[in-house]
Order: sequence, then structure tokens, then C-alpha cells
Amino acid sequence: MKDYPVLVEVDSILLALWKLFEYSPKKFAMFQDVQEAYGLKPLTLLRAATTRWLSHLTACTRLSDRFVQVLDVLDDIYNERKDHEIYGIRAGLLQKPVIAMILLLCDVLRPMHILSQYLQGTGVNFSRLPFQVKQTTDQLHSLIDSLQNNDVTTKFSKAETFFNEILDRTNLAMRRRGFNDTTPQQFLEGTGIPFIYKLIGEIEDAFVCSPVLKAFGSLDHRNFQDSIQEAVTTDYGMVIIF
Repeated sequence: MKDYPVLVEVDSILLALWKLFEYSPKKFAMFQDVQEAYGLKPLTLLRAATTRWLSHLTACTRLSDRFVQVLDVLDDIYNERKDHEIYGIRAGLLQKPVIAMILLLCDVLRPMHILSQYLQGTGVNFSRLPFQVKQTTDQLHSLIDSLQNNDVTTKFSKAETFFNEILDRTNLAMRRRGFNDTTPQQFLEGTGIPFIYKLIGEIEDAFVCSPVLKAFGSLDHRNFQDSIQEAVTTDYGMVIIF
């Protein structure tokens, strides 16, 4: 968050929106009504805990799935009450880098969630941790390729649509001043891709498995070879003791 201040803004927006609907039954009912008016199944926004970033996966996904409906509700509430807090939340949500990072987190946090589930599982085996970490970093590298090729299977591929929605809700005077004049490609090159590379580096630095710990993998039945011949040719179970 120190290297990418936009994460601080994302965290603030997610928390503010959750509080808005969590502590006001009237505003929550308005949100439900707007979703139903669009013919959508009503969803609630979930809390994103700062100290547990994996909670942001669901929170970001929910918000991205109901982005237009959230903006409609904020507009209705502001037009009714002229509440400056609502105006501030709306203004924050209409920043292109903020919504771009929310979409990016939807993609980035999926492989991170799998790694976290592995580490929290009752059958975790740390001798296999390097394989799990490698699988996670490989998925993140693959995600970078997908983002650069504008793969439609990524959440971030919807950034242009979201940016157009933001443009439609930005007044003419602000448009003329070049406010919020960022493209999805500019965000990826300046923030998104460097962010993922830095995350990969931090994962690899954090989960360094010592050779001694790796050696215990020879006792794990999941690593057993199918035949004696395979065990001999792969030096299975060979450990150097100092």
C-alpha cells in the first residue's frame, strides 16, 4: 500500500460503501430495489478487512458486478439529501484508477486465494510448499500475458466499459479539463503490471523453503515413485547430511 497509494483509496471506498448499506436499512432497501429494477438478483456488498486482503476478492467482485447499480443509488441518495459524504464516496468511485484496481484485484486475488486455502488447510505439507508457490506465481505470470493480450476472460477486460460509464457520469466542464483522462492500457503499463510483478517477488521472497525442509518430502506418500526403477533414475530420497 505504500508503493501503490491507489490501494489505500480502494480500501477506503470498499469500506465506505459497506458501511453505507450496512448501517442504513433505508439505503440498503434502495440498493435492493435498484438491482431488481435492472432484473438482477439482489446482492449485498461485503466488508473488505484491511488486515485480511483475501476478503477483498469477494468485495471487489461484488462491487464490479453491481457497479452501475451502486452509482445509481448514490445518485438517488445525493439528489434527495445533498449529503457531502455521499458525494465524496461517489467521486472516489468515479476515479478511473480506483475502479481499474478493483477490477485488477478480482483477477490477481484468485490465485492468491488458492495459495491461502492451501496454507490454512489441515493437511498442509510444507515440503510441497515450493510447488504450490510456483503454481501461484506461474498463474500470476500467465495473468500478465492475458492482461496484455486483453483476454476477455479477465475481469479487467471490462475496464473500457466501466471507464465509459464513468465518462457518462462526469460533467462536461471536468471532461474539458482532462479530468480522469486515463485509459486501461495506461493503467496497466504504469500501475497494474508493475504491481503484479512486485507481488510475485514478494511471494517468492516470503516462501523460501530450506533444503532441510524439502528433504522431508521424501517421507510424503504423495511423492512416492510408481516403481523402483523410477526411484533409482530420479535419485528419489537422496539426502546429503552435513
